Amino acid sequence: KDAMSALFSLLQQCKRDVKDIYAAVLSKMTVSTFNTADVGKLGNAVVGLSEQQLSSLGPDILNGSLDSFAQQPNLTKVQKLSILNTIPLDGIIKVGNLKSLGLL
Repeated sequence: KDAMSALFSLLQQCKRDVKDIYAAVLSKMTVSTFNTADVGKLGNAVVGLSEQQLSSLGPDILNGSLDSFAQQPNLTKVQKLSILNTIPLDGIIKVGNLKSLGLL
């Protein structure tokens, strides 16, 4: 994961759209083992997560990472729907993530 963090740090400095690079790197990873901190460390790279990968994170991790996702304006509609369809609404309300939900 250290090499991945270094790569993502370099990619954040790129002026071009690097979503495809994020997606290619993340497609080789088993993100279902990620925790909330791991998702947070992805930073801008979360835009490279596929719908299946997002769903595999599970409701607790997605709910805990909602702030990270809400800060990414380049998430696609499919990605946003995957996140929202995985997290039960009552879980979002209990955690107090309504602001993040609105930003998403």
